[in-house]
Amino acid sequence: MTILFDKQHPKSLIEAIQLLQNLDRSDTYTVTHYDSSINDAELKNPVLFRIDKQKRGLEPVTEILFENGFRVVALKLSEKRKWSLYEISLAIIGLWPKAISLLKEKNTPFIYKCNSKLDKLIAVKE
Repeated sequence: MTILFDKQHPKSLIEAIQLLQNLDRSDTYTVTHYDSSINDAELKNPVLFRIDKQKRGLEPVTEILFENGFRVVALKLSEKRKWSLYEISLAIIGLWPKAISLLKEKNTPFIYKCNSKLDKLIAVKE
């Protein structure tokens, strides 16, 4: 399975998650940035973690990715608080077991959003 992160996520977070996944010998995941080097046509049932900054609802890009067959986890960050990359990274690592369970359970395109506390995944579209 290929798990992609948008450019807003730090490279060190992606490397840390790949190292964690390497410890799980039961499943093989490729964890990388989603950038222009990725050929969407070659991806099978891709997963994308992205930061969605739309105040209400979802950014059009998130919707387009879903329509193109992606399983999308959209992080919705509260504007009431200034989030550092460190805090976002810790929250994603804390959320990681829930995300992996979701990915194993659902093989069709979806959009899930992460609540403003970054501790729950909430279905938006399936």
